[in-house]
Amino acid sequence: MDIDWDKLRVFREVSKSGSISSAASSLSESSANVSRKMTDLEMALQVQLFHRSTRGVALTAAGELALRHVETMADSAEAIRTALSHMDDSQGGAVKIVVGDGIGAHWLAPRIAKFQQANPEIQITLQVTDNHGRLPDETFDIVIQFARPEVPDLVVQRLGTMHYTFFASQHYVDVYGQPNSVFDLHRHRCIFHSGYTNQTERWSKRGHALEQLVPTAIISNSTSVIVQSCISGGGIAMLPSYFAEVDERLCHIPLEEVTPIQFWAVYSKRVRNLQRGRLVVEWLLNAFDHRRYDWFREVYVEPQSVGRLNGSAMLGNECSAAEPIKEMKS
Repeated sequence: MDIDWDKLRVFREVSKSGSISSAASSLSESSANVSRKMTDLEMALQVQLFHRSTRGVALTAAGELALRHVETMADSAEAIRTALSHMDDSQGGAVKIVVGDGIGAHWLAPRIAKFQQANPEIQITLQVTDNHGRLPDETFDIVIQFARPEVPDLVVQRLGTMHYTFFASQHYVDVYGQPNSVFDLHRHRCIFHSGYTNQTERWSKRGHALEQLVPTAIISNSTSVIVQSCISGGGIAMLPSYFAEVDERLCHIPLEEVTPIQFWAVYSKRVRNLQRGRLVVEWLLNAFDHRRYDWFREVYVEPQSVGRLNGSAMLGNECSAAEPIKEMKS
C-alpha cells in the first residue's frame, strides 16, 4: 500500500495540537484542506484515527498506535539529516536566523554586507520575530533569544548581555530638559517596548516600579517604531545601550542602568556540523564580542565612556547639559 508521507506529517501535527484549526494554522494550510487530508488518510488506512467533537479531536487507539510509528519516522528523518550533515563541506547554501527587530535590524543587518563579501555563496535569511521568550514554531537554523531554552538536543551559546538605559532626541532635551534621576521620569513622556517581560526575574521589580512611576506615552512591540518615535521627539525611550553607536540622533540620558539582560544563540548540532553554519555562528560571535564592543559586556559601560569605533568624539556629550524640566501633558 502506498502511504502519502505528507498526510502523515499533517496527521502528526493534528495529533500534537488536538485541533484541526490549530494544525492548519501551524502548517499554513486551510482547515478544510487539513480535514480532507485526515479523511483521505483514514480511508487509505481503513481505520478511524480520531474521535471528532466540537472541542477538537482525540486519538483513537488506532490513532495512538499510528502516531508512535509516525514519531519513529520523524526521528529517523532527523537522524538521516544529522548523519549526512557532516558530509556537506560546501560553504554555499542558506542559513535562516530568527531574531528580534532590535538587534536584527539595527545591529546585524548593517553587518551582513561585509559578511557576504567574504562569504558570497552563503544566503542569509533574517527572520524578524517579536516573540523573544520561546523557540519559534517555524523551521530555523539559528535563533537569537533572551531566554535560555532547556532543550537537550540544541546547542546553546551565550552571545552577551544587553544593558537597558534611556535615550531621547536632542530636540526633546532642548525643549523639555533631561531627568536627573528615574524619579524625574514621571514628568516626561516615555516610550517602552511591550516585550520588556523577558527574563522576568530581572525585569519584575524594576519593571513594575517603572510601570507605576512612569507615564508611558507610546508602547510598541517594534524596536524600530520606538527608535523612530524617540528620534522625532516623542519622548524618552528605554533601549539597549548599543543604540548610542547605532544612531547619533539618539542622545543618551545619563541615568543608572535599568537592567542587564543576557541573550543566546540557539542552534542544532546539524547546523554546527555544516560549514556554512559554523561560519555564520562565528560571525555572530564576532558581532557581539564584548572585547570589541563594550555594549555587550557583563558589566555595564556608560555610553559616554565608550568611543565610537571610527575614532570620532565620545557619544552622548551633546546631551550632557541639564535643562529645567518642563511639565508635560499626557
